[in-house]
Amino acid sequence: MEVLKVNELKLAIQSASNKLFNNKERIDALNIFPVPDGDTGTNMSSTFQKATDMISNESFKTTKELIETFSRNMLLSARGNSGVILSQIFKGFSNAWKSTKELTPKNIVDGFEEAYKTAYDSVLKPVEGTILTVIREVAEELLKLKITKNTTIDKVFDVAVKTSKKSLANTPNILPVLKEVGVVDSGGEGLVMILEGIKSFIDGKFVEVDMDSTKPFALVNDIEVYSGEFGYCTELIIKINDVKKFVKNKFVSQMEKLGNSMVVVNDEDILKIHIHAIKPGKVLELGQKIGEFLTVKVENMTEQANNTKSNVEGIKNYEMNKIQPSKKNAIISCNSGSGFIDMMKELECDYIIEGGQSNNPSAQDIIEAIDAVNAKNIIILPNNSNVILAAQQASKIRSDKNIHIIPTKSQVEGITAIMNYSSELELKDNLQEIEQSLKNLIVAEIAQSVKDTKINNVKVKKNHYLMVLQHKIIGSKKDLISASKTLVEKMIKSKKRCEMLVIYCGNNVSEKEAQEIEKYVLNKYDIEVQIQIGNQNIYDFMFGLE
Repeated sequence: MEVLKVNELKLAIQSASNKLFNNKERIDALNIFPVPDGDTGTNMSSTFQKATDMISNESFKTTKELIETFSRNMLLSARGNSGVILSQIFKGFSNAWKSTKELTPKNIVDGFEEAYKTAYDSVLKPVEGTILTVIREVAEELLKLKITKNTTIDKVFDVAVKTSKKSLANTPNILPVLKEVGVVDSGGEGLVMILEGIKSFIDGKFVEVDMDSTKPFALVNDIEVYSGEFGYCTELIIKINDVKKFVKNKFVSQMEKLGNSMVVVNDEDILKIHIHAIKPGKVLELGQKIGEFLTVKVENMTEQANNTKSNVEGIKNYEMNKIQPSKKNAIISCNSGSGFIDMMKELECDYIIEGGQSNNPSAQDIIEAIDAVNAKNIIILPNNSNVILAAQQASKIRSDKNIHIIPTKSQVEGITAIMNYSSELELKDNLQEIEQSLKNLIVAEIAQSVKDTKINNVKVKKNHYLMVLQHKIIGSKKDLISASKTLVEKMIKSKKRCEMLVIYCGNNVSEKEAQEIEKYVLNKYDIEVQIQIGNQNIYDFMFGLE
């Protein structure tokens, strides 16, 4: 292949999206922390797939038009640090191909060079041994190629894929924590999948969605009960095999039995379906009978359904009521768990974005919040290290606003931040108060390990309870209460002066267990203890010490 035409590039991107989707769960599993919050594959796939959906039904005359549209939508849909970095890689391709009608081998090499530079520039402190290293080493190897009239697109991507795999395999030798845990970098793995998906298309083997290779429906079974709009938001684009035999009304009557909020749009041989279904597998089975999938998107709306249905409805009403005339200051917070969300409401947070650990909001979600609060000065609390980059991306897109991101890494930090915020203070005074309060805060969490591993020289056994102090694992114990008591002691001893310990209870623990920890602390130390119901997932207890 001597050139890659615009329609071929479009199909190559779709092939890459499918390859990434097929491998997202495996990438999620490449998680350093042994808790079920690995979401790199999900974030990268969601970011890439949403941008792919936006170009799937559009026609483009030039590569420039296509890649600009794709890159722009990737910026908006970026989730998590990996999704944001991936969006910057494709922004680099877009920058390099501004005057390109169709791609030549030289264009592609130039694109990789600009992609790695843009990605590095987007990160304040680039870390080697990550996706950044992989894209850089691919670009550097491609720049060594002597491009002649005989050089083909196939050759360029052969080198790109081969180099990316070699670079990925070496990430544990660059980043010690990867070697300690025994995994390669998950973001780098995602990039390799994208390059392999493109190469497969160039080799004449378009990658289809493989429902057997991923398990987006594994949580669904006959005894699970959902209600209302909970379930799975399922969106399909299908290329109909036999347009003459396809009867839309008959298909719609069959499909509407499987869920609600259904929309079916038919344009010649293309069928687009949106439906909220309890069992999306049945939706896929029915869709596959009439044609081949061009795109598949399934998002779980059932997470925390038993605990947060009324809260989710409340958030929607709450946010709608919070769209106000222009004001001086506003604060936006990312939260999950009905207890934490209720606390944020009571503390008069201007806008709550539901999401965080294992469910990262996109840059677009944050932009919508920025627009809704309609304030001169806006403070954003990401409350998760994997949301900070998306917040920064959103602030760049809304550069007309005076936005300040406080890099809170946990919901406990978010609570402390908003308790030291006042809508009446000047922005600089608010920032001073919040930053000082966070300096005086010690944060810790207890979570159950999902695998045997070793991290930070701490040996961890599956199902034991991790003790996480200031975002670092410091030990583990078999018993929840024993681990909690030990962790609290280490918190108190790490601080010269402390007055209050706040215990936030997760979904899987009882207030009685929290009271046992409270009693232990009160008998041993002269500090105040409060118990709050956070209803957070993953972390059984979260602690804040001031």
